[in-house]
Amino acid sequence: MIPPFLIRRSGELILLELVYFFSVLIFCLAIYFKTKQIYDLTKHKGIFYFRNIFLYFSLAYFFRIVQIFLALQGNFLPLQTGFKLNGLNLLFISFTSTMALLSVILTFSSGRIRNYKRTNIYATLIIILICLVAFFTRSPEMLGLLQLILLIISIVIIFGKRKKGDLFSRMRKIYLLLLLFWILNLFIFNIFFNSWFKLPLYLVSLWLFYFIFLKVSKRLRANVQKKK
Repeated sequence: MIPPFLIRRSGELILLELVYFFSVLIFCLAIYFKTKQIYDLTKHKGIFYFRNIFLYFSLAYFFRIVQIFLALQGNFLPLQTGFKLNGLNLLFISFTSTMALLSVILTFSSGRIRNYKRTNIYATLIIILICLVAFFTRSPEMLGLLQLILLIISIVIIFGKRKKGDLFSRMRKIYLLLLLFWILNLFIFNIFFNSWFKLPLYLVSLWLFYFIFLKVSKRLRANVQKKK
C-alpha cells in the first residue's frame, strides 16, 4: 500500500520531487562524464575519487526516484513484496549516500594513498558490510552515526587542507556547501513539507550543482593545459 505520508502529498509535489531528482541526477552524471577525459589523460588519484563523489550522488538520486515509483505502485504489489523492494531500495540509498561522503574524504586524502584503486575496493567492501549489518539488524542509527562521522571528518579535512596550488583545496568551500545541502536533503526527504517550502531548497540545490559543474569544467580544463 502507499505510505500515508505519500498519500498526503499533492500530485504537484510528487512531480516537483521527480523533476528535482532527475535534474540532480543529470548534473551529477554530467560532471562525472565531463571529467572522464581529464582523468584518462592525467590518471590523477584525486580526480578518480572526485568523480566517484558524483557517481554515487547520481546513484543515490536514482534510487530516490525508484523509491517514489515503488510507493506509487504500492497498491498493485503484494504487501510483503512492496516492503521487501522498498527495504532493498533504501539499502541502496544508504550505501550510495555513504560512499559519496567517503569519496569526499578520499579525494582530499588521495596524496597519501599509494594504490588508490585497491583502497577504493576495500572501502567499498567495508561500507557494504556495514550497510548489510545495519539492514539485517534494522539499525538505521548505525548508518546515521557512520554518516555523521564521515561528515565531520570531511569538514575537518576540507578546512584543514590548505596546500597552495592544490586543485581540490581551492574548491573546498564548494565541497562543504555540497555536503551540507546533501545532508539537509537527506533529512527533508523523510519529512512531509509543503511544496512551497521545498521549492526554494530545490532551486538553491540545483543552482549549486550547476555552479559546481561550471567551476569543475573551468578548473580541470586549466589544470590539464598546465600539465601539457
